[in-house]
Amino acid sequence: MSNTEVDKSIELISKTEELADKILANKHELTVMDKRRQETREALRLMEKSEEKTAWITIGSMLVKMPKDKAVELLKKVIPAADRKGDKSDLLGAKDSGKQASRPGVQVAIFGHQYQGTGPT
Repeated sequence: MSNTEVDKSIELISKTEELADKILANKHELTVMDKRRQETREALRLMEKSEEKTAWITIGSMLVKMPKDKAVELLKKVIPAADRKGDKSDLLGAKDSGKQASRPGVQVAIFGHQYQGTGPT
């Protein structure tokens, strides 16, 4: 093999590895986002079943106590937004264009004796 063929082979392998890294990063991001959506759905279901009048939820890094009905209303708004942001084509486009991938802005967890989930991520 000549030097030019070796250089072309190395360049091809480098590009392949770079694309493989992007794919793995996108798959990981989708997994994280799906886990958040599932935890939000679990929290909503537990809150709807709960007899408590108030709920503690996390919004970003803040822990907020609010009336249960307002918390349920917030969760119902968050779930469709998280579904839209979890669209695979949106994530791939954001990664390829150099922008940061979309993430749900509200992370939800219910604190109390009834919630046995993993909590916020």
